[in-house]
Amino acid sequence: MAPPLAPPVSAVQARYALLGVFFFSTSIELFAPLAALLVLNLLSSFCIFLWYCRDRDATGRRRSLGRNIGIILLPFIAVPWYLMRRQPLRGKARALLRFVGFVGLMMSAGLAGALLTALIAGLLGMDFGPTV
Repeated sequence: MAPPLAPPVSAVQARYALLGVFFFSTSIELFAPLAALLVLNLLSSFCIFLWYCRDRDATGRRRSLGRNIGIILLPFIAVPWYLMRRQPLRGKARALLRFVGFVGLMMSAGLAGALLTALIAGLLGMDFGPTV
């Protein structure tokens, strides 16, 4: 019997893609603020759901429609809940701390992207700031 094919994107690659989305979203915002918000929301939801699907496939658990919708619509509530239910009693605190650390990493990536975009905008003489 042939071994099962590996998925085209792993859970780790989905996490790196999510970091990339947060890093480059501010660059898009320089040119089209509303489009950047839409792109950020769609890509981040897709990457989070992709991670969830790959993680569920790796653990062999089934996905329910309610969890799928929760992961897409309320990821900052549904992902910690999923991680807490997925881990044994000893691993719950560790899983929650890893989630908080990853959220911090996403925020850092967004801040780094914003700083880089502001630097490039300043070098090009573009006005990059809130419009009132």
